[in-house]
Amino acid sequence: NKVSFYPARRSDGFAIRRQKRFDLVILRICNPLIRLLYQHKKHNSIRQMMNSGFVASAEIYIQQLQEEGRMSAAKNQTSVLRRFIAYLGKKEIPFKDFDAVLIRNYHTWLERQELGTNTVSVYMRNLKHLYRQVAEAKGQEVENLFKNINSSYRMKQDRNGLTLSEIKKLRKMDLSNERPFVSVSRDFFLFSVLAHGMAGGDI
Repeated sequence: NKVSFYPARRSDGFAIRRQKRFDLVILRICNPLIRLLYQHKKHNSIRQMMNSGFVASAEIYIQQLQEEGRMSAAKNQTSVLRRFIAYLGKKEIPFKDFDAVLIRNYHTWLERQELGTNTVSVYMRNLKHLYRQVAEAKGQEVENLFKNINSSYRMKQDRNGLTLSEIKKLRKMDLSNERPFVSVSRDFFLFSVLAHGMAGGDI
């Protein structure tokens, strides 16, 4: 006797369609609840900020970034906050003590850590952003505490490049009497130049 598998396929297809409809109904029910829970949790976070110092409030903000899936931003702000805590020498500071004098002293401290100018600028810009977020969450006026701090990015000085004639001369150079790796190195270098400065590790 032959066994037909067609009814089973139809039954499986019906079950799959029914499951999809069920999942869609569940999503329609749960999405508003999820949004409500998120808003409630965010409201609680803001309320916690109202009664916390600067560091604790910044940590709450970073946690919000993580919950929103903004992991890169959370990682950057965590690095900035850790550097600021290292300067403070303590784990907390009242929000009222976060003033222009503190910022100026922190900027001077960063410059003495043998950091590059652009690195110091990045720390200051990110701390400014962190301060703004905390102040707004607390309902405080966002003061211009960083007005005398230069946090601009400085472009690196242009390096002298090879001229077209020099590249042609290097390409035609006779390296037959040199070791094989010299010719290979020349070829890799020329390829890097023609590839607009591609790093050697990427070739």
